[in-house]
Amino acid sequence: MRPKKYTLKNLFNRMAKGVATKEEKQTAQQWYSRLDLTGGEAFGSAEEELRIQERMRLNLHAHVHQNKILKLYRSLSVQKIAAVLSFALLTLAIGGYLLKNHPIQQYQVASGNQHIRAVTLPDGTRVMLNMGSSISWKSNYNTLNRAVHLVGEAYFDVKKDKQRPFIVSSANINTIVLGTAFTVEAYPTENHLNVSLIRGKVKIEDQDNQDNKVFLLPGNMASYDTGTGKIEVRATAVEAPDAWTHGALVFNDIPLATAIERLSTKYHLNIQFDKTEMEKKKVTASFHVVSWQEALHSILFANNMTYIIKDNTIHIINN
Repeated sequence: MRPKKYTLKNLFNRMAKGVATKEEKQTAQQWYSRLDLTGGEAFGSAEEELRIQERMRLNLHAHVHQNKILKLYRSLSVQKIAAVLSFALLTLAIGGYLLKNHPIQQYQVASGNQHIRAVTLPDGTRVMLNMGSSISWKSNYNTLNRAVHLVGEAYFDVKKDKQRPFIVSSANINTIVLGTAFTVEAYPTENHLNVSLIRGKVKIEDQDNQDNKVFLLPGNMASYDTGTGKIEVRATAVEAPDAWTHGALVFNDIPLATAIERLSTKYHLNIQFDKTEMEKKKVTASFHVVSWQEALHSILFANNMTYIIKDNTIHIINN
């Protein structure tokens, strides 16, 4: 007896109907095995190839027994279905090969302690990094999503893309948008992370608890306590939270101690003060062209405090 001859059309037709014999299934497996995938190297490893193969088998089995696949078969020819499945398999193989030979890389841009720095991401999103800040992203940015990691403070003007959300991770918080403008303050030495929305809409969620989330509208800000995990939403304290991108010194409803530390970093000052005396004191201010003396005097005066200079060290005292 002459051995049966099978075409992809016949094989996929019978497998789709669920009537394929054991011999026919073996033939399909042999067809797969003859593909020149260099012994699994295209997938990165033989184990990875087996996982992908099993996943495809299970998906095919599930689809065969669903009504949706029957509707698909009415509108597509078996040849087209076979072509689609073949293309999907080869796409996985090529993708695996590229991932193995071109591993994902990490990119980082830092502003340094002296200057504000402008960055344009691969999708056209514009970022302004405040002094002492950095942003990083992976080489697969702008594929399934647009994820970046921020340390410090930045202004984002996000290129609109409904298919790929823009995600800023900082501390333990994700800020998720499609296209908008906002600022993020996420300095590693501070116990609060602030997000101020300028236009559009953003979602802010805890990385460890996605039920802990809030949505912001323009004119609002969210403050995340890194110690308790609590997210508080309130009106933005300053008129233009992004004014620092034009050289201003902005304190957007932050603790007085934090404002003094930022001032110290910006002007390279040695300032000594007792944080316990400032626990409940906050600062909201925006300075455009002022000296450090004017800025420091202003934020201290509003809290009934002042400063003296001794041996090149600035000491904060009560009035």
